[in-house]
Amino acid sequence: MPSKNTIKCIENMPYNNISREDIIFSDKTLGIIGNGFDLAHGVKSSYYDFRKFLGTDSDLREIMEAYINKPDIWGDFENSLAHLDREMLINNIDETLADFDVKDDDDEDFSAADYHLATEWAAMPAIMIEEELPIEFRKWINKLQVPNSSNPLNQIINTNAKFINFNYTEFLETIYGIKCENILYIHGCRKNKKEELVLGHGYNTDKLYEEWHKDNKSRCETKNSPAKLAYFSDDENLDGYKSPIRYYAIQETLGLIEEYYENCAKKTQDVLKQNNTYFGALYDVAEIIVIGHSLSTVDYPYFKEIINSNTNRENLLWKISYHNEADLKRINNFIDSMNIKSEQVNLFKL
Repeated sequence: MPSKNTIKCIENMPYNNISREDIIFSDKTLGIIGNGFDLAHGVKSSYYDFRKFLGTDSDLREIMEAYINKPDIWGDFENSLAHLDREMLINNIDETLADFDVKDDDDEDFSAADYHLATEWAAMPAIMIEEELPIEFRKWINKLQVPNSSNPLNQIINTNAKFINFNYTEFLETIYGIKCENILYIHGCRKNKKEELVLGHGYNTDKLYEEWHKDNKSRCETKNSPAKLAYFSDDENLDGYKSPIRYYAIQETLGLIEEYYENCAKKTQDVLKQNNTYFGALYDVAEIIVIGHSLSTVDYPYFKEIINSNTNRENLLWKISYHNEADLKRINNFIDSMNIKSEQVNLFKL
């Protein structure tokens, strides 16, 4: 049952609240499936479960929790990937230059190999997340199972409806008999062992950098620290770097760090281009039923494409599931952002 606060929140919203049993799929229905769908079937598929899968001895988990600058990275995991601590990372360079005993480039004992190792070790947390996270994530996804044979949504599934599945699991097919050709696994499906699973933050990397720079410029006070020199110094005088090799090392480490933010971004536009035929076929959808999707801003471009593909968008009906008050707030923000009229929206408890 919804909490009293949730009920009060619903009453203050200009949307109809309907029963889950009133949800009936038709041939003109598009189902949007999110992680709440898997959770409703008892699947341990939250990112907190991923954290448990990694375990307390995981170097990857330790690095993410140490270097990602968010209070709870697992609560909004994908977007948290955009908050790797640049300052903390680049300030590693002085220590790694010392650890590898890197000489100036005009010294006869200078080693290019040691120099490159030093810069790579300084940026290693970013490199490790970029390389190891997809591997560990795939391992975890492959192990997800439905613990019993329950099908709590059986009365609302029509096998001729279309679906966009944001999950990586095939439970729509195995539990409800939905044909594979009716499902767009928009971020990949674990059944395809050769397919890369799409995982990442949804920020524009240029805007993300500009906001970070504005928020942190006054905080970085150490005059000749690598972070100050790399990100916040307008002085073209290179004396602050103390040596040419430190200048080169800071700049190279800077490049490695900034590559991370771009490489860990969810390539939404690429996904849309790859699946433009499927989106184009949604022109005559009459209603959209959202089950267990958080309506996070990272996925807004997909919803905009769905709406823009529809020839009758002004009368398109929305039936959206919620689980708690936080869901209701996200739904409200989503409806406002998509310019959907309140009379087009029905909410139901999942």
